[in-house]
Amino acid sequence: MILLIVTSLIHGSINYSGSFSTGADSTPAVRRTRGSPVSGFWNRTYGTGALPEAIAGALASTSPPPSGVPSSFSWNGYFGGANYMTPVKDQGACGSCWAFASVGDMEAQYQINIANPGTGIDLSEQNVLSCSGGTCSGWYLGSTLDFLKNSGAPDETCNPYTATETPCGTGRCSDYLSRTYHITTWTWISTDTANIKNNLYTHGPVMVWMPVFDDFPWYDATFWQYYFYAHAPSGTYGGHFVVIVGWDDQAPGTGDDYWIVRNSWGTSGGDVNSGYGGYFYMTQDATYGFFGIYQEAAVISDVTSPVTFMTNPAIWPGSPGSITVDSVSTYVNGQTGYYTGTHTVTANPPTGYTFGSWAASGMLSVASPSSNPATLTVNGSGTLTANFNPVNPFLFDGSVDPSSGSTSTSFSYYVVYYDPKGLAPTVKRVWIDGGSHDMLKYGGSPSSGIYIYPTTLSVGSHDYYFEFSDGTNTVRLPTSGSYSGPVVSPATGDFTILSNPRVLRLVRPSSGTVSKASSICLNSINGFSSDVALSGSWIDDAPTGITYSFNPNPVTPPANGQVTSTLTVSVDSTALGGVYVLSIIGTSGSITHTCYVVIVIEI
Repeated sequence: MILLIVTSLIHGSINYSGSFSTGADSTPAVRRTRGSPVSGFWNRTYGTGALPEAIAGALASTSPPPSGVPSSFSWNGYFGGANYMTPVKDQGACGSCWAFASVGDMEAQYQINIANPGTGIDLSEQNVLSCSGGTCSGWYLGSTLDFLKNSGAPDETCNPYTATETPCGTGRCSDYLSRTYHITTWTWISTDTANIKNNLYTHGPVMVWMPVFDDFPWYDATFWQYYFYAHAPSGTYGGHFVVIVGWDDQAPGTGDDYWIVRNSWGTSGGDVNSGYGGYFYMTQDATYGFFGIYQEAAVISDVTSPVTFMTNPAIWPGSPGSITVDSVSTYVNGQTGYYTGTHTVTANPPTGYTFGSWAASGMLSVASPSSNPATLTVNGSGTLTANFNPVNPFLFDGSVDPSSGSTSTSFSYYVVYYDPKGLAPTVKRVWIDGGSHDMLKYGGSPSSGIYIYPTTLSVGSHDYYFEFSDGTNTVRLPTSGSYSGPVVSPATGDFTILSNPRVLRLVRPSSGTVSKASSICLNSINGFSSDVALSGSWIDDAPTGITYSFNPNPVTPPANGQVTSTLTVSVDSTALGGVYVLSIIGTSGSITHTCYVVIVIEI
């Protein structure tokens, strides 16, 4: 039993101006006549795998060809214009043509929809093979399309092709959900020649089920140089899915017409002389081509891209809030949705925060980043971030350094205070073992920044918490209870570490880089004189466009003396404006101490 199935991806009307291939007859291209294949041309073993599928009811043609359809047209640039097809792949001996045809068609339709033939999209056929229910013995197109609608396909790098049947998820990247593309809807249509051309010209490439006869001349390059294929009665090797990308109704001297077809058996055969490896040419005559037995086809509406939704930059503690799309779907920080085209997005700040701005990356754009709601345009994958600003002051990143030491160790209690109203704190305390101590400003603006309380401690374990007030609002960290630490032992050799200046202000350049320096001073205690290795760690997420280095590194303070290393911070044009905190870590054996540098990037 032989089955024909065709599919195309429909996305509405297309304006064939600019870079779209119009199949202009004036563009030089090879014109082919009907060839005379002979039994035995088929001389290579490749997988097929198209399984028959019952379609309920006869399907009439949806419409005649639109007015102005050219006599020659192709999506792979054969007649000139852009090539919207992705590179031809090789399915190997596995009968996975159903995965390669559907994924290849999906990739091309994605590029057509956004009018960009150079996106580099490359989706994983292995994920479809391993997870859809199909095998190397074949599968159904309808089931494949349902899978691509419901589960989708991540990129090829996430789940590379192995041409083997493996359990779903084998060798797949852990973040595949944020890298997965989906189709939206699909439906069966008729397969008469006029309707196939209508779908090709109006929407995009179409998938076709073909019987592979033993006179199929796939590996005769001289045949494809001059002829198109029309099979003679002969034996078959099974059903095979391929993709029609265009047609030519002007075969000179024959009155016959042919399809331009993409295969999935690699690029070493086919039309090598005209540079379209991996493509072949098939008569439009139903008796000797695709459509002689079953009249079945399917169309896909659109391709959606993965969009990752982020809220609440890490510098702000607390609830992350959410983002709602089209008043229908709501996403919290880090979740992924699948979209294409234009949508309305609404930021939902958590309690104690207000909306600040939108930030879009990848192939996303927001029409008015300061508006909420706003219009989001999705032309591919990317990340949408809703930035929220706090309403009241708060404390975060409270700590004591080091976490352990001796009675001669200088312990430093640190906390970051932020007041969105610009008010300086009137109360700034750290409570240690039930005793209150005023903290000193370490760096930042008059109203916000790092506060520090240096002290020595007695032998034993200690606990602490922070309390600040601007005269109206009092904040505590943690909100209840206390932090534990440090643990103090009897005195041994040690060192302290400090930065000067503690705040570096840099203006982001339009090109190149700008740099500023801070001195990192290490002081020996109780005769300490060992090497100290310096390293850095960003508080919260590492920022974009900011680099740093130490010179010299490591350093060795003289016994009971001081040594200095220079911290150089550089900023390039990709940096984002804001306040960033860099933790400077000095390590010598089991001894570790930390100081901080506040970096303010102005735009």
